[in-house]
This record gives sequence, C-alpha cells and structure tokens, in this order.
Amino acid sequence: MAKVQQKSLVQIITEKVKNNKKRYLINCLVIGILVIGSILLYNFTTSKAIDTSTLLSDQIVDNLKFMDTKLQNNKLTVVVYNQLEESYNLKTIDVEFQDENYNEITTVRGYIGESIDNKGMKQLVVSTDVDLSNASHIKYIINK
Repeated sequence: MAKVQQKSLVQIITEKVKNNKKRYLINCLVIGILVIGSILLYNFTTSKAIDTSTLLSDQIVDNLKFMDTKLQNNKLTVVVYNQLEESYNLKTIDVEFQDENYNEITTVRGYIGESIDNKGMKQLVVSTDVDLSNASHIKYIINK
C-alpha cells in the first residue's frame, strides 16, 4: 500500500494563497481603499475647512484693534489691543459671524473686563455650538 502524506495546515493555506493570489490581492486592495476612504471622509466631515483669508484678518473698531484671530472648533480667540493713550471703558463685545454675503450666522457675546489700559491688551474668547463652517466674516460690536 502506498503511503499518503498529509499536508499541514500551513501548507494548505500557502497553496490556496498561491492559487488565488489575484483574488487575495484584490480583496486586500479593496479593504485598504475602504479604510483609507473612511478615514478621509471622517476627517473631512468633522473638520470643515474655513476660508480664513478675510475671516481672521485684523480689524480696528472704535480704536480697539482685534488681532491674532484664531477660529478652531467653533471657538474664537482674538487679542484686543487698546490703541488709545488712555484707558478704554466697555461692558461687553458682541462677535457676529457672517456668511460670504454678510448675512448673520450667529452672534456671541464676550466679556474681557470693564476696561483696557492705555496701550494694553486682553484676550477675548467666545465659543458657540452653531456650525461656523460657512463663516466668511466677523463683525465686532462694542457695548459701552
């Protein structure tokens, strides 16, 4: 009687992979594309790009200079600089976010204290739960 050799599990898998090389390669490629596509789609939908060319530009309103503006995750951070030789008194600052046609998206009220010393700076931080991905302009309204 002839002796029959049994193949090991590794040998069987290796032979199947060799015989179906194209199929496994295509499956791996499709899975890779799906994973990369999912990651890109997630990143695109969770952090929409905002055109910052005009949105974050410096502005002067009633001798206060709004500069070093940053907007991230619907949170605005801006440095408010008093250009006057005297103290500047105020109550609050309304930050109006506008679309490309200057239509209001939302307005958020911020507070930096009752005054800014002459040639002094303070940081204004406001945040909102409103989607600002369509924001193109910011208008600062000083409440005295």
